[in-house]
Amino acid sequence: MTARDIIYVTKRPAIEVLAEVCEKHDMRMADLRSRCRAKPLIPARFEACYRLKAESHLSWGQIGRMLGGRDHSSIIHGAKMHACRNGLPVLSAQS
Repeated sequence: MTARDIIYVTKRPAIEVLAEVCEKHDMRMADLRSRCRAKPLIPARFEACYRLKAESHLSWGQIGRMLGGRDHSSIIHGAKMHACRNGLPVLSAQS
C-alpha cells in the first residue's frame, strides 16, 4: 500500500474536514471561505483544498464553491502547493 492509497481509505463529511482545519489554524470557517488573501489564511486554505479532495472525494469545482466561490484551477493550485510544502503526494487534477 502506498501513501496515496492511505489518503483515499476513508470518505469524510466536508464540514468535518473544514472544522478540523479551522481548529488547527485557530480561525473561523468564515475566514477560510472569505475573499481575504492575508498571509496567515493561505496555508489553512491550501490545506483545506488538499484535505477536502483527499478525504471527502468532492470535485475540484465543488471544493471551490465551498471555499468562497473560487475557481477550480485555484483549488488545484492550492492542493498542489500544500502537497509540495508538506512532502505529500500530489493529487491528480483529473480526479
